[in-house]
Amino acid sequence: MKSRFLLMFSIIVVLIPTFINAQDFWEKTNGPCGGEIYCMAINSSGHIFAGTSAGGGIFRSTNHGNSWTQINAGLTDTYVRSLTINANDQIFAGTNGGGVFRSTDNGESWTQKNTGLTYPHIYALAVNSSGHIFASTNAIGIFRSTDNGESWTNINLGLSNLNVRSLAINSIGHIFAGTSYGGGVFRSTNNGNSWTKVSTGLTDTFVNCISVNSSDQLFIGTAYGGAFRSTDNGNTWTAINNGLNWYEVRSFTINSKDYLFAGTSGAGIFRSADNGNSWIGVSAGLNNFHIWSLAVNSSDNLFAGTYNDGVFCSKNNGDSWVETNNGLTNITGVCIAVNSFDNIFVGTYLGGVFRSTDNGDSWTATSLTNIQVDALVINSSNDLFAGTEHNGILRSTDNGDNWTPTGLSDIRVISFAVDSRDHIFAGTYEGVFRSTDNGNSFTKNNTGLTDLDIYALKANSNEHIFAGTGKGIFRSIDNGNIWTAINSGMPTPYSDIVSIEINSLGHLFVSANEGVYRSIDNGDSWTFCSNGLPTTGGVKIAVNSSDHLFARSTFSGMFRSKNNGSSWVQINSGLTNIKISTLALNSSDYIFAGTLGSAVFRSIEPTTSIKEIGHQVNRTFILEQNYPNPFNHSTTINFQLLNQSDVNLFIFDAFGQKVNTLIDGNLKPGTYSVGWDGCREDGERVSSGVYFYRIESNDDIETRQLMFLK
Repeated sequence: MKSRFLLMFSIIVVLIPTFINAQDFWEKTNGPCGGEIYCMAINSSGHIFAGTSAGGGIFRSTNHGNSWTQINAGLTDTYVRSLTINANDQIFAGTNGGGVFRSTDNGESWTQKNTGLTYPHIYALAVNSSGHIFASTNAIGIFRSTDNGESWTNINLGLSNLNVRSLAINSIGHIFAGTSYGGGVFRSTNNGNSWTKVSTGLTDTFVNCISVNSSDQLFIGTAYGGAFRSTDNGNTWTAINNGLNWYEVRSFTINSKDYLFAGTSGAGIFRSADNGNSWIGVSAGLNNFHIWSLAVNSSDNLFAGTYNDGVFCSKNNGDSWVETNNGLTNITGVCIAVNSFDNIFVGTYLGGVFRSTDNGDSWTATSLTNIQVDALVINSSNDLFAGTEHNGILRSTDNGDNWTPTGLSDIRVISFAVDSRDHIFAGTYEGVFRSTDNGNSFTKNNTGLTDLDIYALKANSNEHIFAGTGKGIFRSIDNGNIWTAINSGMPTPYSDIVSIEINSLGHLFVSANEGVYRSIDNGDSWTFCSNGLPTTGGVKIAVNSSDHLFARSTFSGMFRSKNNGSSWVQINSGLTNIKISTLALNSSDYIFAGTLGSAVFRSIEPTTSIKEIGHQVNRTFILEQNYPNPFNHSTTINFQLLNQSDVNLFIFDAFGQKVNTLIDGNLKPGTYSVGWDGCREDGERVSSGVYFYRIESNDDIETRQLMFLK
């Protein structure tokens, strides 16, 4: 009976979308490709594994980086900080909040292995010749497993700094741990049973990475002091920065000739052919100079993982690099814009702007790279404007092939609006700027604004401009010259207004911290209309040609309203990453969603098609993400019951064992809040780790994940 139950639970977790929709609403587009590559590991067959940021998880390449496949089955935390591979080619992944996962089938599936691991934030992993695994954390030191990850023991005797950022093991099994501020390097000569501080000569004790060459000489990269070398097993250290003109070293790798490669945070890659005595820069071909991970295969091909531009490969000892990101879709889309030809542009976090001319089937990087783009807008001539973090506004008049500065530079631009006259309004943290000459010049227009953080802008058909700020919403009826607060019906103190949309009737919709508000009188008064939306996570809005509203929640995915915002239904089927950062629709009413770490998703059908609408099945409830999450005392689960029905709400552990029953009965329609204090049905406190809560009502079932920390 027990094994039968576990199988049923596994099916529920994997196939949640099929309980909600007869057909998936979403499909993943083929990009943009790239992403944050925190770690890499290569097995004995030359297969490369790349650990990425939240939403991306782990990617595998079986053809030397020419193409990648996402392999996250069973990986409930997709923020992967570390990877290591044992002598049997079993892979271990250390995650940012889910502890350690193991794969015994080349990454096809993953199993969480956290017994005894009392803190789930894993920064580094290492395995010795006996197959013992060592996992370091950023708060409670180091854990060891002597049974292939089945159980873990904390091993901190003598380790005075418990924020351990890196691990390495030499040929005789000595373990070296690099720690943060004030800690430096610790060494264990007895398999981690005790530790000794070995930091003599270190002028920077924040250690990012450690490597060992074939002679057991040690190399460390630090946050502020560059690189150091020890030739006496760590007893003393010497700075080796001749030619290394950047002081934060994030990663090391060493090839078969003992050439040393150092990845820096901002200056690319350096190579030393003389044991670190001198360095030369070897970054030709790199689009991104923030190098977070390095690896080398048996053919001495080098792989560099960057901060948001994915993986680059060098087959000539680092002299030149080529991007190898086909299928590696870990990009975070910050903003999306679509021109009149339905070309789609995505502004990314530190990756610049990407373009698709085939509805998302393929993507190409524009010439604007290695930069954070916070906002995009397109005028009636299809000129494209990009608001950046540090460089103001850049303009492209040739579909993104070339970019030139505009009259607004050296300021962060976070929102845009363009009216029917092609006047451009730019929102910044210094208020609103306006251009009436296609961006050649800008003037500041803040009269009447009592808050200068402009998170959202929108122009209506009457050329009225609406500005969403940190203190509610403002309107200008004179081209931005004077602004008036229009917050009647909004709660006080006024919320951050992060999105503004207008439907074909001129109705205004704005998203605030607590949900969506609607105005049918040009903003003079507002009505709260968030029935079915989560109360946390931040909402942004888009509207299609049928006036259906779409709202993304940062942590709960996508919702739609077909009744002018009166009620909302979740539409996450097929959306493998529900952390949505931005959304937009094209002229055919396909909706595109940029995610945190999983690039761009697209609706399978136009959002106005009869086929798409017909596949939706009525829900009997709307379940929200628990809050707070993670939690260490108690958490609250909110849900809305749409019809009277029998309801069950259960807590399960990661193995499918039922932990507690929170609800078992017949409930009337309404909104419910249920607390869980982290205890089993017998009152015993559960251990730290990942758990699941599942609600069942008639044939409607939904499961979500939560994390308990003691």
